[in-house]
Amino acid sequence: MKPDLLHALFHDIQAYGSVRLRKSKLLWMLGRVLETPTVWDMLMREWAEFGQTRPLHGFQHGDEITLALHATDDIGARWTTRREPTSRPMPLLQHLEPAA
Repeated sequence: MKPDLLHALFHDIQAYGSVRLRKSKLLWMLGRVLETPTVWDMLMREWAEFGQTRPLHGFQHGDEITLALHATDDIGARWTTRREPTSRPMPLLQHLEPAA
């Protein structure tokens, strides 16, 4: 395990709110080669030993892991349910012929 690198990673998470890195690099920092069911628990123990009480959230996309201080939102659900008030369209003026 590479605690000094993990702590540097945790400092970046605190400073920027989230960090994205390759899963293989995170496993290497934890002293692992393969992903096992206990890897996340190891990471959470290191996070707690770093002095953090708030949860650390993770998101995996392909071979990249994003670690963040805040849970991800379902943007699609939020954007489709939020409706901006629409202004009423201006009525069209009737075309009037000048009186003869």
